[in-house]
Amino acid sequence: MRKFCNLVVNEYVKVFSRLSTKIMLAVIILLALGYNALSHYDLNQSRRWDSNYASSIEDYDQMIEDAKHYKEKGWEIQVEKLEFARDNDINIYDSGWQSYAVASLFSTKQLLADAVSDEEKALLQQEFDKQKDVILQGDWKAYISNKIESLEAEIKDLDELDIATWAGKYCIANNIEPKAYEKDWKSNIVYAIENAKLSNYNEVKKPVQDRNIRQIEENNEAILVGMYRLENNIEIASVPDHIDFMGTGSDFLKVLAGSARLLMIISLLIIIVAGGSVSSEFSNGTVKFLLVNPVKRGKILAAKYISVLSVALIMLMTFYVFNALLAGVFHGFSGIGASYFYVSNGAVHSIPSILNIAWGYIMGSLNLLVMATFAFALSSLVRSSALSIGLGVFLFSSGTIFVQVLAREFKMDWARYIIFANTDLNTIQIGESPFVNHTVGFALGVVAVYMAVFMLTAWDGFVRRDVR
Repeated sequence: MRKFCNLVVNEYVKVFSRLSTKIMLAVIILLALGYNALSHYDLNQSRRWDSNYASSIEDYDQMIEDAKHYKEKGWEIQVEKLEFARDNDINIYDSGWQSYAVASLFSTKQLLADAVSDEEKALLQQEFDKQKDVILQGDWKAYISNKIESLEAEIKDLDELDIATWAGKYCIANNIEPKAYEKDWKSNIVYAIENAKLSNYNEVKKPVQDRNIRQIEENNEAILVGMYRLENNIEIASVPDHIDFMGTGSDFLKVLAGSARLLMIISLLIIIVAGGSVSSEFSNGTVKFLLVNPVKRGKILAAKYISVLSVALIMLMTFYVFNALLAGVFHGFSGIGASYFYVSNGAVHSIPSILNIAWGYIMGSLNLLVMATFAFALSSLVRSSALSIGLGVFLFSSGTIFVQVLAREFKMDWARYIIFANTDLNTIQIGESPFVNHTVGFALGVVAVYMAVFMLTAWDGFVRRDVR
């Protein structure tokens, strides 16, 4: 056992004494830095655009001038609308109740302009004045109540009516003002729940064979999680990808979770390490000095494989830790203690978000493990570092694309048995695999078979072949 441990330590010394390994670790840190810096810039630009878009007096004045200049159909009412919004400091391009109220107000104004009979004009004028007073008074409850009354007059299906008026009634009952997107988390969740309810209603109306069962299940999960957050007043939280429209409320969590998409770069780096692990001993002529040790070749091979996997783990942990630290530096640590909510057996459960993101890293690292093992097997078989690394990088880069083409373009279901169709567990778990009924259990089974083949190939290439 001591000899084997010495072999492993010796392999660690070899790997970490190489300049290439140090450069790789530096690249990982720089990758984390670049990702977080770009995310910070992108979020700031997005917020700056949202806050500036058609919200200043100068914006409205320019649009008013353009409308008067080009005089397109309905330009007079468009000018009135812009002047009204400017004079009352209302951003008609955000998603708050006032923007919708102004749009409704001047739709009524257009109907009034097109009305023919005096009776119709009188009714429309009365409605216009009523809507205008609601906006000027900032009475959002009156606006929602009027909207509910209109829906009750239009919708005859009681189930559809109940869904269409649910959000408004909930907001009034719980004093939740429907503000612009990202300005109030509660109103966002309320209307997201209403949309999920409406989506399910539309699905259920379809023939049974045409219903999207997965969509219905995801909508039900969104409703449960949304109601749980509302009832427990939980603003900052993370949720499964298919209901992320409810938002996390935390830039830290958004950015850290998104960093898992860059794990493929770590996979490329570990291919370089694994691809040269065994073959470099042959190309450098040092394999004979290695084999003079009174240790079986199988143990030498195992020591090298353990060192490769350890390097992969160190790279993964380095990337995660630096991303977590840099996300906090750039975006603040708000939400670091927030929970991740998911649905299991019809009930809402939670775990710390930071652990869920770490689990996403672990799920995403299967590809890293597979490619490291594949490159390691090639390294033992071909005994050429350039060939094993080059072939590993090529297959890694093209394998997933090849599988996607077979599955989506040629509808070849057998492609699910190709290794590259089963390494992205995160995609399979959320149901975005191109194959029907593709489960995580099936993917792990396929990967296990391939991994056994890779290891047998490595063992045969290193243990049974003669050294010249």
